[in-house]
Amino acid sequence: MKEFFRSVQQDAVGAWSFWVTTLLFVTILCGIAVLYRSLPPYLPLYNHMPWGYSRLGVSYEIFVPLGTAIIFVVVNTFLGKYLRSSYPLLARFLFAANASLAFFTLIFFLRLAQIIL
Repeated sequence: MKEFFRSVQQDAVGAWSFWVTTLLFVTILCGIAVLYRSLPPYLPLYNHMPWGYSRLGVSYEIFVPLGTAIIFVVVNTFLGKYLRSSYPLLARFLFAANASLAFFTLIFFLRLAQIIL
């Protein structure tokens, strides 16, 4: 595992995106931990659905977007690590995509907290 992190840290973009992504996801988790008790039982999570009850999700479903983003970040990190030697530009794009995905997930949670609270 140390070799994996050392390999990711060798690339400047990989190191930068790894730490930014980690910081943003920790911020999101802390925000959820602080606000979870004050959340209503139903949250407007599914804005692409038609108007009504189909847009609402149960309060524990707030972890679905976060879990999905974390899965994508882990897959992108592993792909970027293995593609770094043969396709360095593609690996950097994957690392930058991790940071942008974490940033947009943070924006989603901030907007959701603003709407609810």
